[in-house]
Amino acid sequence: MEIEEFEQLKLDIQKYNYFYHVKDISLISDYEFDMMMKKLKDFEEENPDLITPDSPTQHVGGWIPQ
Repeated sequence: MEIEEFEQLKLDIQKYNYFYHVKDISLISDYEFDMMMKKLKDFEEENPDLITPDSPTQHVGGWIPQ
């Protein structure tokens, strides 16, 4: 995965989290979301220096970092 794809994946997951937890709207299936999170977690495990506090792997719920 390229850095740009990694950053976009984080943004997409944050968006889906927000809609699900704050707006009570599911834009994708649970399976699709779980696969996205797995992809993100796997990438971060391989590249721990790229983990940031705003990563969806570092918090739960619909919080979106400012």
